[in-house]
Amino acid sequence: MHLTRNKKNKSLVGRIMRQGKMYQKSFPLSKFKTWKAAEKEGKAWLEEIIPTLPPSIMNEKNRMTHRNSSGVVGVHLAYKQVTKKSGKQYGYWSWIARWPNCPKKGGIAWHVTADQSDEETFVLAVLTREMESVDKDAVMAKFRRIRNRKSYKEIAARKMLVLE
Repeated sequence: MHLTRNKKNKSLVGRIMRQGKMYQKSFPLSKFKTWKAAEKEGKAWLEEIIPTLPPSIMNEKNRMTHRNSSGVVGVHLAYKQVTKKSGKQYGYWSWIARWPNCPKKGGIAWHVTADQSDEETFVLAVLTREMESVDKDAVMAKFRRIRNRKSYKEIAARKMLVLE
């Protein structure tokens, strides 16, 4: 519902945001007499205006935003510092894949190690995001199938952030 009762000003306000632009209209009680009448008119206004507006972009699953630094929607680089019981600290980098309704709250992490390079873990994270799978064995199987192929190189080329 895009209607709000403004009790202080005694009016109902209809608002809807599309692509950064606010569309709004006021339905004052002085004109409509009751909240129910103002809401009826507000709903009619919304039904009339919504089809004429640009499409909503808020829920687009694969929408790239200005905050994305990896080059792939739903994939980001993270650094984690761990302190052992002994007090010794160490840190590691991970590429993390997330998607709407991902069963793992923090996403699926692929750690950069001596055995897996930054590029390889990035590709694994992208495959995880594309497959929307928490099954790392299935992702690794696909990774092995595409490694040293054109599709692997195309995924790797999408990476914008460089780990140094």
